Amino acid sequence: MNRVCHLTSTHKSTDQRILLKECVSLKNAGFDVCLIAQGKSSLFEGIAIIGTGEEKKSAFYRLLIRPGKIYKIALKKQADIYQIHDMELLPYAVKLKKAGYQVIFDCHEDFASRFADSDVFHLPKWFMKAAGRAYIAYEKYVIKKLDALISVTPHICNRLKESNRNTVMITNYPIIAAGNLWSEKVRYCRESDYICFAGQISCIQYALDAVVRAIQDIEGIFLHLYGPERRKGDIDYLRSLDSNKKVRYFGVLPFQELPKKISNSRMAIVTAAYSKDTGGHLGTLGNNKLFEAMLRGVPVIFTDFKLWREFNDIYHFGIPVRHGNIQDMKNAIQYLLNNPTEAEHMGSRGREAVLRRFNWTTQEKQLVNLYIRLKEKLEG
Repeated sequence: MNRVCHLTSTHKSTDQRILLKECVSLKNAGFDVCLIAQGKSSLFEGIAIIGTGEEKKSAFYRLLIRPGKIYKIALKKQADIYQIHDMELLPYAVKLKKAGYQVIFDCHEDFASRFADSDVFHLPKWFMKAAGRAYIAYEKYVIKKLDALISVTPHICNRLKESNRNTVMITNYPIIAAGNLWSEKVRYCRESDYICFAGQISCIQYALDAVVRAIQDIEGIFLHLYGPERRKGDIDYLRSLDSNKKVRYFGVLPFQELPKKISNSRMAIVTAAYSKDTGGHLGTLGNNKLFEAMLRGVPVIFTDFKLWREFNDIYHFGIPVRHGNIQDMKNAIQYLLNNPTEAEHMGSRGREAVLRRFNWTTQEKQLVNLYIRLKEKLEG
């Protein structure tokens, strides 16, 4: 009764949360784990990765074709517990339940809110609103039938609990482990001349235009950007605002190269937008960028979400700013530059907070306990 199968039609097989955190943790706890995802088949630390043989990226293929292929492979595995990671797999969750299997839905984000994001689907707003309402109704219908639900942050968990009481919050905190470059001890670099942003380059999502405007007349500081453009033209737009040549774009780097880039910076920026996915001004624990920056021992300028401010009131790791507010951003940057000793202490306190509290080890226990309860239910 130990066979576990994870299914994803959207994420790559190397996804941090799915493979490196959840699958590896379950494997280490004694479960026989496999993962079905797009791409090629392989073996990773004893986990069988079963690829669908293609990596087509169109929304049509991802939503309507690949899920069926994944389901057919999944049925052949005859696992005891299936965990799905995408909204387009919900119809197949119902089929797996009818076939007598236990099924978990891991709701990484507020999928319902994605229908309000025209950036993702490029369809008329009236159509997306109608599709969003239909999805919410269907999601409620399906998740009532499932054995357990997982999500990453309180406001999504609270919504899911209205339909299924067996909902567990398992966040996306960083992995702390020997040999992990993210965990290595760091020294704060007071001499650094750059602010670091690592993630999707987006003026809408991360208000990077406000950062560029804020630093134009601040001496001796630059903005280093690492990551893909969310929309074509965002980098060109940022450069058009950069009259004093303060922006340096390095493109997409391997994940294991980012720790050094962050720890060598003077400060990090994590200014996510207020959205349905963040519960508006409440904030989310699903955005791992905040905790990764804290782990690297640098002070963080972050969006003034309620959740993040509450953490900062305890650990004092950075400075909250209003999303997109240029003066807030400018004041925060200047404070950290003018107070290097306090900036260093902020970085140290943030790192210590992650090592003690905001790390995957604390979440791994909840995941394994959930699976043990479902296993006992099967055996009982």
